[in-house]
Amino acid sequence: RYYEQGYLAASERILAGLVQIDQGLTPSRIALGVVKLESGKPEEAIQVFRSAAKSPRRSEEVFAGKLGLVASFLFVGDSERAASLVREIQTDFERGPAQPLPLRTLWEAFALRCRVTA
Repeated sequence: RYYEQGYLAASERILAGLVQIDQGLTPSRIALGVVKLESGKPEEAIQVFRSAAKSPRRSEEVFAGKLGLVASFLFVGDSERAASLVREIQTDFERGPAQPLPLRTLWEAFALRCRVTA
């Protein structure tokens, strides 16, 4: 709710607390990464998204974490790393379990932005 009202600092504190206790069972790391990115803290966002991308519990969080990394790399102007990760995600999509349509749609948007052909 704080996030929706634009209170990024309060959102960040709450989400950081959730990340400490949720043991990777909720999408709180993804949300924390988004808040950090929107707050102009791309390096911190990268750390959070990397953590999410290594989630042993939720394959959906792994994909969302990697997509968050792509967004962060684009934010800091590192389009080469973003494009490389977009290609890696494409391979993950082909080999792994089906992912929700919103994640696939976001990947397609990043692939277009990075000029990676599917």
